[in-house]
Parts: sequence; structure tokens; C-alpha cells
Amino acid sequence: MLKKRNLFCLLISLLVLISLSTGVAGANQNETISIEINGELQEYDTKPIFIDGRTLVPLRAIFESLDTQVGWQPNTQTITGENDENIIVLQVDNPVARVNSEEVILDTPAAIIDGRTMVPVRFIAESLNADVGWDHDTRTVIISKEQSITEIIDDSSTEIIETVIKGSNELEKEIEILKTKIVFESDIRNFNLYAFMNLTGYDEEYYRGGFTEVRGLVRKDLESMDLKLIDNSYFINKDMRYHHYTHVLAYLGGPPDFRPVANIPNYLSGLDDLPRHLEDFYTKANIEKLFEKYRPYYDKELARYSNDVYPAVAKINNYLKIDIDDVPSFYLQTNLLDSYQRGSGLGSGIDHYLGKGVIYTGPSEQPNIGNVIHEYLHGVITPINNNLKSEIMALSYMMEQDSIAIKQGYNDWSSIVDESIIRSLARIPLEESMDSYIDNNMQKGFILTKYFYERFSEFESFDGSLEEFIKMLLIDLKKSS
Repeated sequence: MLKKRNLFCLLISLLVLISLSTGVAGANQNETISIEINGELQEYDTKPIFIDGRTLVPLRAIFESLDTQVGWQPNTQTITGENDENIIVLQVDNPVARVNSEEVILDTPAAIIDGRTMVPVRFIAESLNADVGWDHDTRTVIISKEQSITEIIDDSSTEIIETVIKGSNELEKEIEILKTKIVFESDIRNFNLYAFMNLTGYDEEYYRGGFTEVRGLVRKDLESMDLKLIDNSYFINKDMRYHHYTHVLAYLGGPPDFRPVANIPNYLSGLDDLPRHLEDFYTKANIEKLFEKYRPYYDKELARYSNDVYPAVAKINNYLKIDIDDVPSFYLQTNLLDSYQRGSGLGSGIDHYLGKGVIYTGPSEQPNIGNVIHEYLHGVITPINNNLKSEIMALSYMMEQDSIAIKQGYNDWSSIVDESIIRSLARIPLEESMDSYIDNNMQKGFILTKYFYERFSEFESFDGSLEEFIKMLLIDLKKSS
């Protein structure tokens, strides 16, 4: 809920509103308007403009100026802003916005002008608990916002991170390019799939707190519908691993019929009838309406990732000497109906949507950047390992037959090696202590994690490609064993 203002603030706001309506509404849109936040004049790459007596400013600039995470959904042209207190959702050309659970009618909605998304500054600032004023003489919108202790700490951390990043011009350039390649999106296809799985028997969850809020609420909604599906125990009856369902989704079109757009591979043939069941479920459960109900949760979750993903991906690219031009565009989507901290990723040709790869990341207490990097690395390392099958299988005698990894579904040597390499690299961008993490993976049966982690320190000085380096490590391991 928005903070209540005392009587004095209400009077000031009323006077400002009168000033804006009389002095601003008739202003020339070509005249310069300035934005001042906490005494600092802002410099935006797109000038603020007037429309119908309201000042509009560039989307990302105003949110970031107010220490707020911003998300953008290109398909629906929906904007999400989130800080510790409030979540704002607004849509281009839509006069109805939301602040937390409340609808707000805008005098002037967000708009795309000359290719830039512009948003009403007063609505954004006041929704983030800031005071807004107008200096008629200098034509300046004056925004005042007190910082909480949490925001001050976050600002200090951000300064440290930015100092590190800006120490490398190349890394900073890569981050800007990645902002054009990573698409944050909430996907109704994945929502429909996992809602169907949850209703028909997908109960896996290893988080001690149980199902996360959204998963519990969606399951409750579905159970109350008393749906008569073609098969209400589909997931149980199929007895196939959960991630195979996401793989099938890569070969299907969108709702309502989820018709295959490519041949489903043989290893997924047990789910050939999934499209028919997804169509049946989508219609009977009125998924379009249900998804809109829970979409703010998904948008909020995506917003938590929007600032930290870019530097993390840039750092792992830098570590592995990956040319930014070789990085394909991909979607990042949250999967709040999955088990805690699960995810799936780019792999080798799977999990694609509208011509781009997809990374799904499941629920987590904090943004699971390590999981995103893990799944991103599947798009880098897995294709290389597919080319090195003979070198990998030459070491298959090392496989531990009763390991936790096998029980978790990594039941062939190639996947054990693939995961060992990826797990040895996934935490590198986080700059965390690796000892306990490496030991934990070794105990699970990913027995080459430590070997690859230690050997990858040599890659910086290696004069060759990433594939050549991994091949050398495999050959060296064979020689030493």
C-alpha cells in the first residue's frame, strides 16, 4: 500500500497539481524539462517530454534513478518496477496500471515515442513513495525520496560492483550488448505445462519449507475447479522425468492446441500425446485467465534477475574467452510451479521458443544467478562435449554406479562429465568460496568437478579454443589414470 501523506504534504501536492495543470499543460513540448532527484540533476539519453500536461521520461532511466529494478516484456509491452516496498505494473498505451494489488487510472499512459518507451514521471515517483514537485521558473520536476538503511547498503554494494565492472571497458561493452540479447519474458506455454503437471501428479519438492507460495496457490485453484480431464493422473501414469516435459515443449507451438512445429525426438516418444492433453487442460482450466491472475508474481520474479544476470553472463564469457558476437539471443523465464531451485537450459538444441533458446529458473529465496549461469553453460559446454564423445567415453570406467547423481537422473557417463565441467564453472562469476560447493558435488557423484575446477585456472594462458582445451584435459586425465 502507498504511504499516507500528512496534511501538510497533501496541501503541497495539491498546490503542485494546480501548478502543473495551469503552467505545464500548455507548455511547448520542445522546451527543455529537467529532472532533479534528491538534489542531483539527472542526465538522460532521451529528453523528458510533455503529453497532455504530464511529463514523460525514459523507462529504464527513471526506474534506475530511483533504485528500482525494472522489467520489460516485449510481447505485451508490459513494464514492471519493483523496490523493497512496492511493485508497479503498467503497459504501453494502457491507462490502467497497478501498484501492488491496487489499480490506478493514469491521465497519460506509457508510450513508445521515436522508438523509446516513455513513462509518466509523477506516477512512477509517487508509486515509489517519493515526493514530487515542480519548479516553474527552471522547468524542473523535483523528486525527493528518503533512502532506507537497506537501500543505502544496496547502493554501497552496487558502487563496489560497478567499480569492478568499469575497471574493464570490454566487460562493460559486453554487458550493454547482452542487454539486447537476453529477453526477460513470462511465458503462458510453460505456465500451462507445469500447471498441468502439478494437477496430474508432479509433487517433487525438496525445499524443507514445502511448495512456494505461487505453486501452492495455483494448485489450490486448480483443485477447486474439479476438472474432468482426459487423464487426471497423466504425470503419474507416464512415469517420465519432469525435465522431459520441458524438452517436449520446445517442439510445440502455442495455445490453445500446442500443435508440434517439429518432429519430437525418439527419446521423448512416450509424450507424443502431450499436445492433446495440454489443449484439453488449457481450455477446461481457463489458463488464459489463471495466468493473468498470477502473472504479476512472474514479472516480479523476473525483475529480481534483471540487474545481476548481465554482469554474471559477461564474466563467464570473459573467463571462457567467448566472443560476445557468438552469443545467440535467448529468453530468460521464471518457472514458479517447479521445485525449489530447479531449472533447465540451453543444452544442445532443446528448450527453444520462437527461434531462441530458453533458460528456465525455478523458485529461490534469492535470485539464483548461479542456476542461470549453469543453464547458460549448457549452451556452451554441452555441444562441445557432444563432439568429444570418444574422449569422454574412454574414461567411463570411472563412473560410480550407485551415486546420488545417478539417482537424480544423470545415469550415463557423458552427462556426469558434462555436469562436472559445468558445475566447476557455474559459480565463477559469483566470486564465492568454492571449497564446500566442489566437495558437495564430488560427494553426489560428479567426481570430476574438482579436477576441472583446478585445471581451468590454466585456460587464460592456453593458446587454443575452448574445445581444444577440454579435449586436452580429458586426454591428460586418461594418461594419469
